[in-house]
Amino acid sequence: MNSSTKSALYNYETRLFRRFGIASVFVIFFLILVGGIVRMTGSGMGCPDWPKCFGYWIPPTSIEQLPVDYKIQFKVAGKEIADFSAIKTWIEYINRLIGAFTGLIILVCFGLAIPHRKKYPGIFWYALLCLLLVALVGWLGSKVVSTNLMPGMITIHMLGAVLVATAMILAVSHTENRILNLTKQQVPTLFLLRKVWMFSLALAFIQLILGTQVREEIDHIAQKIAGRELWIEMLSWKFYVHRSLSLLILGVALWIYKMSKFLQNPSLLLWSRHHLVLILCAVIAGVVLAYLNMPAIVQPLHLLIGVSVCCVLVYLGRMLYAPMKEQE
Repeated sequence: MNSSTKSALYNYETRLFRRFGIASVFVIFFLILVGGIVRMTGSGMGCPDWPKCFGYWIPPTSIEQLPVDYKIQFKVAGKEIADFSAIKTWIEYINRLIGAFTGLIILVCFGLAIPHRKKYPGIFWYALLCLLLVALVGWLGSKVVSTNLMPGMITIHMLGAVLVATAMILAVSHTENRILNLTKQQVPTLFLLRKVWMFSLALAFIQLILGTQVREEIDHIAQKIAGRELWIEMLSWKFYVHRSLSLLILGVALWIYKMSKFLQNPSLLLWSRHHLVLILCAVIAGVVLAYLNMPAIVQPLHLLIGVSVCCVLVYLGRMLYAPMKEQE
């Protein structure tokens, strides 16, 4: 096989991996959204066993399909389960199906990454990391069920899904050959922007962790009090730190956007704008949740936007650390 044929083959394989990789990122985002809906509807224990659901591969649709003592027979962590709800059972089951599909598409991506292990090792190693992480997330999902939604376990499970998305984004980013063409006057701004980016990424992940912990508090409060208008005033200090930190994150995003304009790189400017818009959407969603009695539909959307902020920041970082070329 001559060099031109090899090059064409690599170009085809790289484009194919990129398409599947981008598709898998959207599937992961959809899975995170569905996971938020599971929590919003209180369906986390809709299937009290794993990987089956009430002992079936296809879940029951009515209580008549279950044994009389199903609450005892399928008890979790020594506690009887709640009354059977076909809706909650199928919401959780669909979440599991989407999770299984996500694992399959990531497995396909890893297979497509294998031919790149020598020429483009970044694609291969990040795809492998993504595959290992999705296996870990699946295992964590089983632990979430077996521990009866133990506080902290849900947060770790969700953060694992975020790491899966970021690993695949990094794998896809290695299919691009970016070079930052900068003047000597722009170079100091790039170095400063890299530092601000690191600070912003740390803030984003801290904010995401705080947000998931606030959500766990809300889940706990909701079991005792039905009135959503009372939930906010019962939250701990974590909610107020989470709310205040959003303003700092917004300010840093504005700073990143301003510096990106100075660097005059179209792609960098575009994604820094996406980053800023996503944070504005997250802040608006947070305001709606805080002041409009926690509307249920906004909860998973707020989570998805927060995850998107972290992922866009990771992609921005890849662009900022691309090879640099100084112009005369």
